[in-house]
Amino acid sequence: MAPVADAGVNQTVLMGATVTLDGSASFDANKDALSYAWSFAVVPLGSSATLTSATTVKPTFVADVAGVYGLRLVVSDGQLNSVAVLVLVTASAVNVAPVAVAGTAQNVVTSSVVTLDGSGSSDANRDTITYAWTLNATPVGSLASLSSSTSAKPVFTADVSGTYVASLLVSDGALTSAVSITTVTASALNSAPVAVVGTSQSVLTTTLVTLDGSGSTDANRDALTYSWTLTAKPTGSAAVLSSLTAPKPTFTADLAGTYVASLVVNDGKVSSSPVVTSVTASAANAAPVAVTGANQNVLTTTLVTLDGSASSDANRDTLTYLWTLNSKPTGSVAALSSATSPKPTFTADLAGTYVASLVVNDGKVGSNAAVTTVTAAVANSTPVAVVGANQNVLTGATVTLDGRLSTDANRDVLTYTWSLITKPTGSVASLSSTSASQPTFTADLAGTYVASLVVNDGQANSTSVATTVTATVANSVPVANAGEAQAVAVAAVVTLDGRSSTDANGDVLSYNWVMLYKPPTSAAALSSAVAAQPSFTADLAGVYVLSLVVNDGKVDSPVATVTVTATVP
Repeated sequence: MAPVADAGVNQTVLMGATVTLDGSASFDANKDALSYAWSFAVVPLGSSATLTSATTVKPTFVADVAGVYGLRLVVSDGQLNSVAVLVLVTASAVNVAPVAVAGTAQNVVTSSVVTLDGSGSSDANRDTITYAWTLNATPVGSLASLSSSTSAKPVFTADVSGTYVASLLVSDGALTSAVSITTVTASALNSAPVAVVGTSQSVLTTTLVTLDGSGSTDANRDALTYSWTLTAKPTGSAAVLSSLTAPKPTFTADLAGTYVASLVVNDGKVSSSPVVTSVTASAANAAPVAVTGANQNVLTTTLVTLDGSASSDANRDTLTYLWTLNSKPTGSVAALSSATSPKPTFTADLAGTYVASLVVNDGKVGSNAAVTTVTAAVANSTPVAVVGANQNVLTGATVTLDGRLSTDANRDVLTYTWSLITKPTGSVASLSSTSASQPTFTADLAGTYVASLVVNDGQANSTSVATTVTATVANSVPVANAGEAQAVAVAAVVTLDGRSSTDANGDVLSYNWVMLYKPPTSAAALSSAVAAQPSFTADLAGVYVLSLVVNDGKVDSPVATVTVTATVP
């Protein structure tokens, strides 16, 4: 049988973040070892993002530009390839919508008290999030209700056998997440068990690793049997599980890399869904890294402080330091105050260049040498103009420029000369002052403004430096409207309607419909995911939950949902 690829959940991150992808939930029914092939399906315009590795279980990349990154994963069992699956990573330079996680599906015995769990929800900006739960569907005759719609972990009683559908939205106070759906299936008879594995582990190579499935559960409290598989391991590894049926098997992580194990439990009647855990093994000792700090420009006779305190060791071993003053101007008698201190000093007694090197040792191995230079000068040093980072603002904003980080090696008092050298056609923007350290101007039109700065220390001008301010017209987030809830007969053709969705800027909207939930074994599918009025056939009795997101060409709306209930006439 062909393996099944699982690229993990969609992610929302801040621009510049290192994103870790996760294909460890991929599996093969024949329990063959899997190989992985990741690739970019889409990246934002201007991005140069690259994967650290296209063939590991958990590659990473840096989201260098705001926008949507689409990653494709195909896994192979050595004979057949899986169907390609896609995961989306949305990077934002400003506030990011939080991500709702409603928890895994549950199987329980009828009359059980069920605890929903949204505590895994997150916000990339680390804002405090609030919860909004809805019990979207319950079996016929059920009186179930949530103990709280705003708690992270509300409860309800599954009073009738059947399927309960709950949805979760979280908000960071400014933006609302996409909807997350979870189901609870209550049965008066046997319930499928739930396999539980321990958390991912990081170990050193040659470590004896213990896996743990003892937390697996069965709602009927039946005795469980265990079936483990080591689904992935580093190329060349001879690792094998000590037992395929023990609750806590072991294996030796003989090579550096990622090991993936899956577990299925059985209650004597039915098996659970497979769950996976990963173990990352690294070499026993990593060489430390010496860091000497930035090069320095000073005046002669200055007491110079070198700084190696930023040196590091991946194993967190205690470091020792060995400094050497490799070269100095002819005739200089400069000497280090200490060769073994993290911050030794010396006096730059003559004009010229001093070169110092540092090697750090973790008690087992020394680092590569790191070098820093100190240039001492007697004459006046030209000042250096420094402007703030480029800015992106909305039209009408008051922009503050900042030259206060400009420097002079002689510590002379600086004067400032600003110029607004470029602005959009028709703009009447002007600087509040051309000689202040922090002048302002109003970005009255959309477009690009370029300001330049020259500083003077009373003797010489600096090189001119420039900063760019890009002003854009504020865009309003569109509002999705998925229409009213519907009740239909089984086999009816249901027409959805998103035409009431709106955009305050009057932009043309595009539509993205998703069938979030349908009765088990239903083959219902949308006639189109991008039409304003798609349809589907309610082929089985039960609840269908649909979501709609509209886009104005710039940003997605919050998610809107609609419920369709099909009953036998």
